[in-house]
Amino acid sequence: MALADLPPRQRAAIALAYEQELSGAEAAAALSISERALEGLLRRARLLLRSRLEGS
Repeated sequence: MALADLPPRQRAAIALAYEQELSGAEAAAALSISERALEGLLRRARLLLRSRLEGS
């Protein structure tokens, strides 16, 4: 599964934002990072998921 292949911090960010439906501020606080850092983790995770799902 593509999610299982994500680095742990990216996987955690995805889980908090999409599965747990936390706000950006809540997810960032749960990971003890800034909202900007969370946005970076989510962006990288989405790019990696897209490339894996497209077969690149």
